[in-house]
Amino acid sequence: MSARRVDCGEHGMRAPAFICGHALRAAEARTPRPFYWTDAEADEPCGWCEDCHRRYLAEGEEWIGAAEANLDLQVICVDCFREIIRLNGYA
Repeated sequence: MSARRVDCGEHGMRAPAFICGHALRAAEARTPRPFYWTDAEADEPCGWCEDCHRRYLAEGEEWIGAAEANLDLQVICVDCFREIIRLNGYA
């Protein structure tokens, strides 16, 4: 379990998750889109959109160069993260 916590306006104090800003803005607009993520049950899961995934692959599957520069990393709570997975039709 992650020792770090974020204070979510909807879920209270929770473990953090990290997501690209593109996927977060799409979720806030309730617009499903392709979504990639690490293990959603991990202590601090990470997720990103299809465009970020293409840049990640182009950088040799590393978050460097254009992949890192365009990520717009955001911190949300793990419960919001799991809701985004469901919004995108994956669970």
